[in-house]
Amino acid sequence: MKFSALATIGALALLANSADALTIKNKLKAKEEDAADETLTQADDQTTMTEAAAPEGEAAVATGAEEGTSSKVGIDVLEKGQGDTCQTGQTATVHYTGALASNGNVFDSSLEKGKPIKFQIGDMNVIQCWEQAIVQLHVGDKADLGCPASLSYGATEKPGIPANSELYFNVEVVNCE
Repeated sequence: MKFSALATIGALALLANSADALTIKNKLKAKEEDAADETLTQADDQTTMTEAAAPEGEAAVATGAEEGTSSKVGIDVLEKGQGDTCQTGQTATVHYTGALASNGNVFDSSLEKGKPIKFQIGDMNVIQCWEQAIVQLHVGDKADLGCPASLSYGATEKPGIPANSELYFNVEVVNCE
């Protein structure tokens, strides 16, 4: 079922229950494993996964911002948008639903609020996972993001989010300008 259909019927989140979160978690993990295999192959050609564009509908994988980290952002584009790629310095407008990977509990949703989030890309006003993922997406893209704790809130506990939690987001990039 597509994200827009879920929103229309009031489900508000592809990730709203444990089964959906686990399905997405398993799908993103498989994509990351495929990407890791592809990275090993590409290394022979002097190309890394972060330099190569992922095939349409495939997961893109970005490495952690700090050298030596193994943290990766999982991106599974569910529906390809027709707009431009978002760029650092632009203001992104994004609808999202966030859930805990551990149990699928939704902790926040712009859909419930009826207003997408707006933030300037690169100002670090959102979690690092989003900073890395949004610049790989196009206006109109609908995607699932898998965010490791190291690129989310880490050891910091937030309302509805225990410390060291892996997070999943279903996002729609509404605009980047």
